Amino acid sequence: MPSLSNIFEKMKDHMGSSYSGDAGKMLLHTGTIAWIVSSAAQILAIIANDKVSKEQKKFMIPQEMADAAINILAFYTLTNGIQNFTKKLVSSGKFITPYIKKFCVEHEINLARDAEENIPNIGKAIMDKVKEFRSVIKVNKSPHINLSDTEIGTLNNQIKELENFYDTKYAPFESGFKIIGNVIGVIVSSNIVTPLLRNPFAAAKQKQAIAQEKFEKYEQMQENLQNPVSPVMPMQNRFKIEDYKKQAVLNSPKITSGGNMKI
Repeated sequence: MPSLSNIFEKMKDHMGSSYSGDAGKMLLHTGTIAWIVSSAAQILAIIANDKVSKEQKKFMIPQEMADAAINILAFYTLTNGIQNFTKKLVSSGKFITPYIKKFCVEHEINLARDAEENIPNIGKAIMDKVKEFRSVIKVNKSPHINLSDTEIGTLNNQIKELENFYDTKYAPFESGFKIIGNVIGVIVSSNIVTPLLRNPFAAAKQKQAIAQEKFEKYEQMQENLQNPVSPVMPMQNRFKIEDYKKQAVLNSPKITSGGNMKI
């Protein structure tokens, strides 16, 4: 069974290899995780709040879950789309520095669409050339390829030059544009798209909650009409035995000293 330290090291290596050259990707994933954690905390706060009645929770929790889904999906899809768009502007050569353009021309990396209207990809073209040079060195001394030591050294130098250019110039520039796309995506999704999607939904849920509350009150009223409760005389209004005795004494005939009865 792998130890906790080994698991941590593997996770660290995986995250390093995944995000080391792509800060935009890291911001997208960490931002999405932040949205998920924040939404979960909001829902748990409602569940744990004793001041909120069960009837209110019955409507508030589904509404918060729906809001969370809208927030997360809007953030991820929009931000990811804008990031990919800004990345394509760089990889296709539409938005590059003069130095990158000069390097591509010197190393025969095409920046124009071909006859089939295929969009060029600078990053892929650089790495394809690296693979091509390595393949040539690997099959050296074959019947069809027999390179001298000087030619092999030249190929190795070109490989190093291409890899260094990719790591220090091209990849950081492309990643920087993805970060710009991330910032734009956050602003647009949080301030424009999410309110446009969430407000109509929240209004619809509020109307539904009000209608449900009215329906429950109507049902309760119908039940009370069908099962009326007999009125109960309050204790203070009930006659006791002592009260009857007092009434009997007050209403009994009185006898005078003259022997005449008065009623």
